[in-house]
Amino acid sequence: MRWKATPQSGHSLRNITVRPNLFGLALLICASLAFTADASAQVQSDAGESDAGESDAGESDAGESELPESEPAESQPAYVVTASMEEEVDGFAARVGAAARAALRTLDVVDSRNADQAFLGYSDADREALAEGARLLEEGRQAYLELELEAAIERLEMSIAAFDRGAAAMEDTSGLGEALMYLGASQVFARRTRDARTTFQRLHVQMPQIQPDEDTFNPEVVSRYEASRPRDASAPSGSISIDSDPPGAIAYVDGVARGVTPLVVEELVAGEHVVRMSSPGSLSFIERTGVSRGRQAGPVSAFLMESEGLEGLAEAIANLPTDSAMSPERGGPTVLIGQILGVNTLGVIRVSPEDTDESVHLELLIFKLDDRIRTLRIHGPVPTAQGRLESGVMELVRQGFAAALRPQRQADAEEVAPAIDPELLARQDEEEDSVAGPIWTRWWLWAAIGGAVAAGVTVGILAAGGGEELGTDPTGTVVIEF
Repeated sequence: MRWKATPQSGHSLRNITVRPNLFGLALLICASLAFTADASAQVQSDAGESDAGESDAGESDAGESELPESEPAESQPAYVVTASMEEEVDGFAARVGAAARAALRTLDVVDSRNADQAFLGYSDADREALAEGARLLEEGRQAYLELELEAAIERLEMSIAAFDRGAAAMEDTSGLGEALMYLGASQVFARRTRDARTTFQRLHVQMPQIQPDEDTFNPEVVSRYEASRPRDASAPSGSISIDSDPPGAIAYVDGVARGVTPLVVEELVAGEHVVRMSSPGSLSFIERTGVSRGRQAGPVSAFLMESEGLEGLAEAIANLPTDSAMSPERGGPTVLIGQILGVNTLGVIRVSPEDTDESVHLELLIFKLDDRIRTLRIHGPVPTAQGRLESGVMELVRQGFAAALRPQRQADAEEVAPAIDPELLARQDEEEDSVAGPIWTRWWLWAAIGGAVAAGVTVGILAAGGGEELGTDPTGTVVIEF
């Protein structure tokens, strides 16, 4: 299969549309597998075909790529926010936002610390507690692997305490869950059976999505974990009513974003749960509450007041759906959010419903606000299943921001190259059908297959060719439909 670009009048980029049927999709995957098996394959570019000039395919973690050669990137102040385009996807938008913020923290090219702290309303001590928890987790895990059980238990208990102290800043519970799992396993081997049961019960109550890996933990640990399962774990029936003043705060239960207030979080296992509320620009609220089988706890209520210097942030976030994806207005919500948070690069993820509840449509837009340039646009459906939505969002944000902030080697110092060159991404080798990197590593492909939405996946990438004023038409779009 060969994809060709068709020039668009007045535009420096290209439009591509590929519509194979399901059989064609299978052929595409097989072709990609065959391509990656040949380690010597390279993608050749035609001289003068794009602004980036002739380029050899360079090796990267994702496979062969013909992206322009990049230089080491310095971290830049940047942030990402979400906009729920319909009320019915508010809960999914809250989850998308939490996963996006967690992903941004892992990027070396992004400095989101000050903006994140202002947005979520946590303190320096909260951030330091999470870092301490991660360090102690690594020490405890190493001690467990070396069978230094008492040292492992001590480090892991301290790690869990640190993660609990930093709950106001937590967007990813995997570290806490891992610490609990390794602690329970250490207690099993140390013959502290009662302690292990208590540890594993907390996992069942607060983090039922976390299961012991049978390749890491031996059968005795797995058996003890299963034996600690509460009686109502197979059919949880507890719930918590959560409310805030003003409404619209992000509501978390046990570190997982569940939606916006007011709401009732259902299907909770009986036991103690941690409720957190966060409104953009306000201090976080945290409360522990007990849940009984078949009963509703609460209401858990919070009064959230905007911090000094962050007035108007929550209102600007709420107004994001009214702003244009193409041309954010001067003084409009997108520009205002960047000004309040002190960032020039701002990502906006617009969350819209799909035809089925099993998936939502995401549109990531990344703007350079000072230069009034939109540098990137990616959109497509992702599945809503717990874990799969989060994984898809994190991969989307990592790849999107890494591409948008990647500095390019430039032949002419006065002519700034675009953040990415869609023409290079789209162009195919004349001798071999291939794509830049194994296709199964792309978030939108597994979203299409796993989400049972093989009828159509669309990914669009917009790049400003040397600086497009917001408000004008885009320079071009790469569209791939399966």
